[in-house]
Amino acid sequence: MNLKEGEKILAAHVAQLSEHFDCVQIMVSTHMPGDQTMCCKRGCGNWYARQGMAREFITDEESASQAAEIAPLINPPDEGDKWKAD
Repeated sequence: MNLKEGEKILAAHVAQLSEHFDCVQIMVSTHMPGDQTMCCKRGCGNWYARQGMAREFITDEESASQAAEIAPLINPPDEGDKWKAD
């Protein structure tokens, strides 16, 4: 697939989704021969809503990743309830 074909596929899907949703934003990528990455982005509808959705996606992923890294440091695993049996 080349960039033009990818854009054509995205345009069709954005058009279909926009019949049901107020705004649509699609971002895709694929690895190409020669160690290159092709990235296609397409959207329609309220530009501010699309920006907000993209920003929320990024911050939610960052927050979840940071929480997963911090949780074991704040509340490290312990021996459980073994101490009660002693």
